[in-house]
Amino acid sequence: MVVRYRLHTEHLAPSLVARYFAGFTLVRTQGYYGGKAESSVIIEIIGTEDDASKVQTLARDIREQYRQTEVWITSEEITLTRVTIDATLEGLA
Repeated sequence: MVVRYRLHTEHLAPSLVARYFAGFTLVRTQGYYGGKAESSVIIEIIGTEDDASKVQTLARDIREQYRQTEVWITSEEITLTRVTIDATLEGLA
């Protein structure tokens, strides 16, 4: 099963994420809490259900290193289709 994990945090942490995952996406966003805007970051990782414990460890590391109250994790099963150089579609399950 292919899973998209998203960690919702306040800090960019590329070197920390790279300790656990070779590929990931960082998206700077603006969130709101208590009616006030705040900068936030979504770390997106495409992996498998076997990666769940690494994602949880990463979230704990980010929370501790940056002294955050919490880091949120979302996950969902996805269908991943890769378009290769010869334009064939390869579904990954």
